[in-house]
Amino acid sequence: MPQIQLFIATYNRPALVVNAIKSALNQSFKSYEVILSDNSTNSETEILISDIKDNRFKYIRRKQSLQAIDHLNAILSDVTADYFMIFHDDDIMYPEMLSELYNNIILDNNIIAVGANARIITSNIFTNRLMFKNRSGNLLINDRNQMAHQYLIKRGIVPFPSYLYNSKVAKKMFLNFDNGGKHCDVAFMMDITSIGNVLFLNKPLMNYFIRPVQDSAINDFLQKIKLINFITRTTIYKNNSKLIKRFRIVNLYYELIQDNKSNNQMHFKRKMKIIKLIFKISPLDFFPRIIFHLIK
Repeated sequence: MPQIQLFIATYNRPALVVNAIKSALNQSFKSYEVILSDNSTNSETEILISDIKDNRFKYIRRKQSLQAIDHLNAILSDVTADYFMIFHDDDIMYPEMLSELYNNIILDNNIIAVGANARIITSNIFTNRLMFKNRSGNLLINDRNQMAHQYLIKRGIVPFPSYLYNSKVAKKMFLNFDNGGKHCDVAFMMDITSIGNVLFLNKPLMNYFIRPVQDSAINDFLQKIKLINFITRTTIYKNNSKLIKRFRIVNLYYELIQDNKSNNQMHFKRKMKIIKLIFKISPLDFFPRIIFHLIK
């Protein structure tokens, strides 16, 4: 039995998933298998990957297309190995990624998951930006409050597809849409700290792609509110916390500038109300940026 099951979750992106599969099969680690979990609404991906001949590669076609969170939970129910990953279909692993993650997760029985830093690729433009920044190197997360803190500060958390988990996570945890809406992966990472520590590696081990049309590239104001409510309900960070206030302002700010870039602009009175609210709470931080976006 392989020590690691590397699941790649895919949905209607056959042209992208091929590169993700290639990077997954090009790992220096030896004892693992790659499982493509196809949640597509058509057979294009199945046809495209049919010529992959590798004993480490397996294919699962979901009988009916699931909601994104249900798909991830279905993958959790398929875990049988000691360790597992859930990778995105449009990201790229570096050859040493599995080895680095595995060598760190076995260091301490109290570590339940290890995640790695990533280089951000925006609209296929390679940048030097990293998802996670920590001057002191790796970071050990001990509880949900610390995980929430890391999320609330700017670029404080490693990307969701970078984690290698102990199988205990699959047996005891699941993603719940009620806890943060489409951002319930953050709530999930907070929840797993109840069964062990989480280690963030400062070293980038993957390329994380942000594409203009993908869900994560679009600020969803109401979904962020759901996550804020979950954090204030389950951690020490309440509505009067500076981090929560700032997070709410950032959410308002991106709602405003995102609308300004679109053709379907919000009602003028609502826009002015948001601007006044931002100016009242944070006049010297975000307000100059708003003026810049409105006049350019």
